[in-house]
Formats: sequence, C-alpha cells, structure tokens
Amino acid sequence: MKAERLKKFYPVAFSVILAATILTPLACTNFDWELAKKDQETLQPIRKIFPEAHYYIFDQGTEVYTLFDYDKKKLGYAFYTETYGYCSDITILVGLKDKKAIKSIWVVSQEESPAYWDMLVSADFFYQFVGVEIARCNTGEDGRVDIVSGATQSSVAIIDIVRVTAAEKVKLIR
Repeated sequence: MKAERLKKFYPVAFSVILAATILTPLACTNFDWELAKKDQETLQPIRKIFPEAHYYIFDQGTEVYTLFDYDKKKLGYAFYTETYGYCSDITILVGLKDKKAIKSIWVVSQEESPAYWDMLVSADFFYQFVGVEIARCNTGEDGRVDIVSGATQSSVAIIDIVRVTAAEKVKLIR
C-alpha cells in the first residue's frame, strides 16, 4: 500500500522539483535586473567609467559590480578601493574591461594637498590607466603608468592600490 502511494507521488514530486529548478533562477534574474535598473544612486559614479551602464549585479562576497548595458550585454566590472596618499585617504572606483585590462579609474574622494593634486590632474595622470593591462599597471621598465614628479607619494599609492586590488578582485570574479 505504501509503495503504491509513493509511485503516485513520484511524478508530482518530480514535476515540482523540475519547475522550481527552472523557474527560481528566472525569477531571481528578473528581480535582480529590476532592482538594479532602479538604483540610479549606485549607477551614477559607475557611469563615470561605463557611461552606457544600465544594470549591474553586485556580488557581496567579492564586492564587485558586474555591469551591463541596456540590452543586458556585459560591459565589464567595477569595484571600490582605498589608499592613503600624501596626506589623506583616496577612494577610487576602478573599472575593468575584462579580467585582464583596466577600462579606467575614477577618484571618488580625496583631500590631498590641492597643489599636489593639481599636478596629477594637469599631467593627465589618471588617463594613463585607460586600457592598461593589470599586470602592467606599475612604474619602471615594464610599467605603463608614469609617476608625476612633485606628487610622487600620491602617484605611487594610486598605482599600487589599483594594481594590487584589481589583481585580487580578478581572482574572485566568477
């Protein structure tokens, strides 16, 4: 008697499990897209690097944003990092084209000495990061980013934190 009941139950249980397996990811995916689409406060700084970004998925474990355009095509990744420059904390948003190259960086906040900071800005220091390979984001013979004389400590701090954090985050990206 018990075996007959179980035989009747198997098709129902199989159907429920199959439906849950198929529908749960779809429901979560739609939920994530809608939530991300409404969160303009998060997207605003990200659009400094990825102006075409309309959606994102944030991985709390890695603290990495995966960014998508309006058509849900993957654009790259972004994350925040922080370092100490000459006389203050510097918070940086780093955008990655992929797991090998930096798209760009955006300084979110800093309180460095205005004279030294102006040296970085006028020397186009931050544009040197555009398109550079993570492994070559350093100074010296193999490096692709030049230090700004007169703002050496801030330059080195930014170069080092971008390279080190990007290399760490890339290992965590799924």
